[in-house]
Amino acid sequence: MIKSAELENSAYEFEAKMPLRHAVPLGLQHVFAMFVGNLTPLLIITSACGLAGGEFADLQVSLLQNAMFVAGIVTLVQLYGLGPVGGKVPIIMGTSSGFLGVFNSVAASMGGGVTAYGAMMGASILGGLFESVLGVFLKPLRKLFPPVVTGTVVLSIGLSLISVGVNSFGGGNSAKDFGSMENLLLAVFVLVVILFFKHWTRVSSALPPSSWASSRAIWQPSSWASSCPPPASLLTAWSSPKHGC
Repeated sequence: MIKSAELENSAYEFEAKMPLRHAVPLGLQHVFAMFVGNLTPLLIITSACGLAGGEFADLQVSLLQNAMFVAGIVTLVQLYGLGPVGGKVPIIMGTSSGFLGVFNSVAASMGGGVTAYGAMMGASILGGLFESVLGVFLKPLRKLFPPVVTGTVVLSIGLSLISVGVNSFGGGNSAKDFGSMENLLLAVFVLVVILFFKHWTRVSSALPPSSWASSRAIWQPSSWASSCPPPASLLTAWSSPKHGC
């Protein structure tokens, strides 16, 4: 079991040049995390709207490609900045899982289909514009969101996704062999792999906190960026450049 591994100071600096033995695995880690976090919400939503497979297969593929393309562009804007937009912090931007519970309810109430998906995207655009305005006033509004509030929101998101996880465990809503032994064994295998890498291969840095202060920016968890739509995330990072969204 890997207990800890010490990273060099460059791992915590924004413009430092890291050795390949650290840059390659950290870069791959970010890419893998981006694929899963960016595509999974879209797969869940298209499945809830009945846009997965069949005559909608090409549409679903196009949506997934667009999600990765836009996430890449917004990540570069967040990383390097575009005028006043972008926090210039190394975090990955992408889709959010925070709206899955609401979107599943919308799909159920509207009967799914392209119309329901269009309604979701329209609501997301309006919500993103509203949140972009709030991002400008982030600092005075931050006191209204203490840890008990943000923690409750994250907990509610997790609880709303329990049904999604259970359905995926059995093979998916539209699976003809839902709950089959093959699907259950595959799900158990994935769960074991996740728990193994989570608890028995953990790596932590042995750098003292004093070295963090000398860095221009500290690596932030990518999940912070995915907790709000890209426009709001960028403006939020602009107004508070060292704390992501």
